[in-house]
Amino acid sequence: LIAGTSMQAGKTTTACQIVKNLSKNGIKAGVIKLTGVACQRDLKAMQDAGACATYSFLDCGYASTVNTPCIDSMTTTLIRHCSKPNIDVIIIELGDGLLGPYQVEKALQNKLLKQYTKSTVLSASDFVGAWGGLKWIKEQGYSNPILTGPATDTSWAREYLNERLETPIFNSQLQDEKLSKYLIDNLALNKKNQ
Repeated sequence: LIAGTSMQAGKTTTACQIVKNLSKNGIKAGVIKLTGVACQRDLKAMQDAGACATYSFLDCGYASTVNTPCIDSMTTTLIRHCSKPNIDVIIIELGDGLLGPYQVEKALQNKLLKQYTKSTVLSASDFVGAWGGLKWIKEQGYSNPILTGPATDTSWAREYLNERLETPIFNSQLQDEKLSKYLIDNLALNKKNQ
């Protein structure tokens, strides 16, 4: 599950890097863009990175999730639709930030989403967003989040955040292979070596 502190926080970049590295390791990823506004660019980027299947709220007939009354049923429908035998892992990206009109907060309360989520990645633009976003995600019942995003762009920033936040920190552009290896190891997804 990939969430962010705001739009343009690096969520799609992170998703694409993870998909690319999973694919290199023989792991087939399906991708769901669960919230946001109609734009095929993100899904096409994930397909280019190696996603075996991509779905979004568009597949449920919505051009946007702003004030969508049925985000809960849409979440369940998309997860069930993407759960196919040829998919090893589902990556779910939540468009926009954690709070706001795009229904991210409501989507995160979905029981099936909580049940399916084995790892959460927060893409943060800044230090305050990183701190508050991680705290908020944990309060929603999502444990062991990973931090990435522009807040992690320098080695100094990663070191600073690592000392204060007690969570795994990776820059998805500079450390994409380390991030993906961490996920593969922690989610027991090691396909290539089986």
